[in-house]
Amino acid sequence: MFKFFKLILKLFLGLIIIVILGCIGVGLFVNPNQFKSTIEETVLAKTGHVLNIKGPLSWKWFPMLSLELQDVTLQNTPPFENPANPLFSAKALRTEVEPLGLLAGKLAFNIKLDGFNVILERNCKGQTNWDTLKQNLSQPKSSSATPTTNIATPTTDTTTPTTDTKPPTANRTPQILFNGISAENGQIIYHDEESNKHYMIDHLSLKAENLFKSVIGGSNPISLGFHIENLNKKPLGNLSLTAVWSLNPGLTEMNIKNVSLKFQFPDGKTTELNGEAEIQNLKESPTILGKIESPNFNIKPWLADLGITDSPALPSSANIKLSFKYLAPQLEIAALNIQLNNKGTLESNFKINLDNPSLLGLQLQGQYTAKQLQIAQFQINELKGNIGLNQGVLSLAPMDIQIAGSAHHATLSMDLRGENPKYTLTQEGHDFDINSLLTLFNNKDKLDGKTRYNISLTASGTSLEELRRSAAGQANFEIVNGHFHGINLIGLLKSTQTGVYTLVSALTRKENINIGSTIKSQLDQWKTSPTDPNAITPFNNAKASMTIMSGIVSNPDLSITHTDYSITGKGTFNLINEAIQYQTSALYKNNPYPANDEIANFLIQTPLTIQIGGTLNDPSIRPELNNYVNSALAFGQKNVVEKFIDKTIDKTFNKLLDRINK
Repeated sequence: MFKFFKLILKLFLGLIIIVILGCIGVGLFVNPNQFKSTIEETVLAKTGHVLNIKGPLSWKWFPMLSLELQDVTLQNTPPFENPANPLFSAKALRTEVEPLGLLAGKLAFNIKLDGFNVILERNCKGQTNWDTLKQNLSQPKSSSATPTTNIATPTTDTTTPTTDTKPPTANRTPQILFNGISAENGQIIYHDEESNKHYMIDHLSLKAENLFKSVIGGSNPISLGFHIENLNKKPLGNLSLTAVWSLNPGLTEMNIKNVSLKFQFPDGKTTELNGEAEIQNLKESPTILGKIESPNFNIKPWLADLGITDSPALPSSANIKLSFKYLAPQLEIAALNIQLNNKGTLESNFKINLDNPSLLGLQLQGQYTAKQLQIAQFQINELKGNIGLNQGVLSLAPMDIQIAGSAHHATLSMDLRGENPKYTLTQEGHDFDINSLLTLFNNKDKLDGKTRYNISLTASGTSLEELRRSAAGQANFEIVNGHFHGINLIGLLKSTQTGVYTLVSALTRKENINIGSTIKSQLDQWKTSPTDPNAITPFNNAKASMTIMSGIVSNPDLSITHTDYSITGKGTFNLINEAIQYQTSALYKNNPYPANDEIANFLIQTPLTIQIGGTLNDPSIRPELNNYVNSALAFGQKNVVEKFIDKTIDKTFNKLLDRINK
């Protein structure tokens, strides 16, 4: 874009200077309309383009000596000839000459444009309609190009008063100095058939006056404003710029201060930038050094461009400060500091290659550090790593995360090339207390223990719901020396085993016992105990591997071990509605009965099936006591029958032995 505006400025100034060259010899007291053809011929000779001055030419003496041309057009050359679409046209073009400059032998002039139109075209072969003009303007200057008073002096009685305008040296011609430009109501149309790009800059205004003052060390204001539209007049954005600038006497360095730049876009992206810049080595390879500040920068629409929808959990605005260095085509951003609105700070430095400033062509590399970053209800103490952008893929790798007293390592890439951004995440953490992390998600005192995990995940979408539905990947978790909060599983398993043992023992002894009441009593304990905030269940080790597909987490190998019990199971967790569906088998291993007690030995070898449902924040735990009791009763009855048979055989055998012995 910078090269584009630089080219436009060169074309403007080159064109207008050539027009002035054709007008210098016009006598002050002569009707300037006599010289239309002379001016048109001079411009054709200098540029190769046909100039048409359809309106009148007029002189003005006050407040400044000036020549004004009305209804001016500069036609295109082959293969772009089209009278309806000239390269340049203007309703009015006025040049103002500083009278004091004439007395000093210098022609210092200002340019004023009103209602101008520029049409720039590139065809499918890569040819542009400004090639001829650019070629002629870049040719070395010859002595014949220096304007003399004889060019426009007519052979009539009314001649140009050359004696009043010549410097003391008789053979010296005026030195031409461009002193300022003022342009209003401008329009620039750009057609690029080769790359199928079409833009229009409308409502263009530019003021840069009294430039001679800046050249000799003073400073001057400059202002620029325009609207960007497509060819259907659909607004794409507005820009306004004000600044104060100056050049050093050697014309090798420019200083720009009090810069105020404002972008406005239809999608709500409004950016205000304040700053200053220094341009070094102007004559060879310009280097721009500068500082920029943007107070109250609106982040929301920029996050939306990355597929991140508006959320109260995310920062909405920020104060941004940075310093930069630009040496084409590389832009270096140093000391970037972003103060998010009460949501932390971000510091970064990076380099951008602007050879191809499109999303797919932009290349970026750098580092960043974020501190006290607030996202939703939790805070990241520190986040740092590398950042890169190449061919539309943004990469944050590696990332080191310090959160809730724990360290995590991750990589994240965002593919921005499609309609919906695609995310790829890998993350691992180890040797941290999971309770501290869960507390950040409002799940305090649900689970604790030293934890390690690794995750590999992909997702796509522009909202949290879309990301959840598209999530896919693998994960592994292991927690050691931890506790489940809200349930005393050991107490429940012990009570259940005791109750079933008492029930089976009574039945085998043919004692009266209420089976229904015993089972109901045990079920009631399972219903109330999970909500007890003081209840905990210790464990030595808990681990699981998971597969994520379409937002469903599947775990086929849950394993929890402890000296008093063990649990195995499998189930699913729905990331969309947070629903849990698990089936587990629990064994209580601490047998309080004699080692030769067959019913007790049966119970410690028979797992109790437990169904877990509900949600993560409100789980329901339901043991299948009916099956457990029925299997125990079946064993008890079988054991009674076997003992009866054994006793009968023993008695019969003993009776036979007694008879034989008699």
